[in-house]
Amino acid sequence: MRKQNLFGKKIRNVNIFILILIILVFELAGYFLIVNLQQAKMNALKDEQIDLTLEINQALSSNDPTDYLQISEMINQLPTDVTEFAITGELQFVKFYTGISDDLLFDIDYSFDVSSPFDHPLASTLHFVSISLTMEIDDSSLALDYYENLMAQERLYYVSSFETVLYTDGSARVEMMIYTFYNDIEIYRSK
Repeated sequence: MRKQNLFGKKIRNVNIFILILIILVFELAGYFLIVNLQQAKMNALKDEQIDLTLEINQALSSNDPTDYLQISEMINQLPTDVTEFAITGELQFVKFYTGISDDLLFDIDYSFDVSSPFDHPLASTLHFVSISLTMEIDDSSLALDYYENLMAQERLYYVSSFETVLYTDGSARVEMMIYTFYNDIEIYRSK
């Protein structure tokens, strides 16, 4: 067999099938390497998902113990008078603490000596004040923050209704019916 072609170049006896086989081996090795890397990432994400699910379940199941008292059990701890000024101050404080803008609608209407919002009878010395609160907020996520901050106040509030209208720009209108309780109430109305 000849060692050179017509032009004087050296002839190689490399079969094209061997080159194709070598390329195929490299491609298969690369494919299996990529599949194994992706599978390792997928397993790590599944493990992380399982860990997060366990953490969420533990957080949901391990709530702090809460003691629920009847209104009649708390009657001696309730205040003996009420002022619109004090309640308005608390509601305004919660508004500012929550981060709700001051230039938006914040309307409070009071009704004194209303009937009990509860079905069961209570002591005759217990009086109720109904507070109708209407406000507009520029961020709808602040609605629940306002509710949670209101419930964290020292004064006892009972929210009987909480309605939210969400607008397309992310703002919202919130209407709440709130009750507060007083023992032997004396009403001082500020004008």
